[in-house]
Amino acid sequence: MTDTTNIETRLLAIGIEAGTVTNILKNKQVTAKFTEVLDISELSSCPKEKGALLYAVTTKVKPLLQPYLKHFVHMVVQDKWTRVAQLDEGIKWLDEKAKAHGAEYVINQVEWESATGVGAVVTPEMIDAAISKLF
Repeated sequence: MTDTTNIETRLLAIGIEAGTVTNILKNKQVTAKFTEVLDISELSSCPKEKGALLYAVTTKVKPLLQPYLKHFVHMVVQDKWTRVAQLDEGIKWLDEKAKAHGAEYVINQVEWESATGVGAVVTPEMIDAAISKLF
């Protein structure tokens, strides 16, 4: 049996709920990929929101985009992505690029950040103002 104590401790330290950790540890593939994500991140702890994004990276990045895993992780670690919607856009954008250009595609960081809303800030007031214009 594999010793899961270390990975369990690491997952709890990044804010993953105990019940979720138990479920993760039941799936060897997810456990292995999450371990890889944590190794890439070099984080020993972080707020639970960032931990949740790292979990999303673990479960959403598909095999075609696996060669780019470190790029996804770094966007989260560097706080360039703070929402799952940004990750989803990053996956969509990179998937299109990889399919069009092949596995050798080199990420244009400026384009990728622009496509995923890095630096875009939307406040509740801005949302209210936009809604007010519509109605």
